[in-house]
Amino acid sequence: MIKFHTACLLALATLLCSAGFATAEVTVKTEHLRPVDPAWKFQNIPGPSKSDLATAAQVRVIGNELEPVGASAEHLVDGRLPNDSLDLSELVLLSNQNARGGSFLIDLGKVQPIAAVNSYSWHEWTVDDGSRGPQVYTLYASAAADPDPTKLDGPAWKKIAAVDTRPNRTGQAWNGQYGVSITDTCCWRFKPLARRDNRMRR
Repeated sequence: MIKFHTACLLALATLLCSAGFATAEVTVKTEHLRPVDPAWKFQNIPGPSKSDLATAAQVRVIGNELEPVGASAEHLVDGRLPNDSLDLSELVLLSNQNARGGSFLIDLGKVQPIAAVNSYSWHEWTVDDGSRGPQVYTLYASAAADPDPTKLDGPAWKKIAAVDTRPNRTGQAWNGQYGVSITDTCCWRFKPLARRDNRMRR
């Protein structure tokens, strides 16, 4: 997905669960399409939704800024996937000025029951073997009224899952499309979702 020298997520999708908040088992599923599929058809990762909770969310970048040549942060939750990994207007790109990456704060507006979060990425560039394609991030959530997104280790935040889809540690053959689905056997009942994207290292 990402041509620029940065790591970020293309899209998020949240699915509504009718039950109340409960602590249950969190499952992280990942898939890597190489060669890529123009239709983004994963075997076990659902496609993005254009009518879920995230589509009306407010998205902010914390600890970094977006590359001006790319799309705005709202494209992370619009339920659309890119047709061309080299078309920067379809991609949300974190700036390379911060080597530690950054965070996306996704505010749902009020406490909502959430059963799953899905994310997608794509990077095709022969120069670096698609080294910015994999997803490396930690998903946090909070039910606080105004949690500080710079203090994810504080009591206002709950760590949901850590994701690392790198197929190896060599940086080779990392190109392709990646899908991630984080699910719970019941649901989380939180207001904002924050995900910190850590800069990938070879």
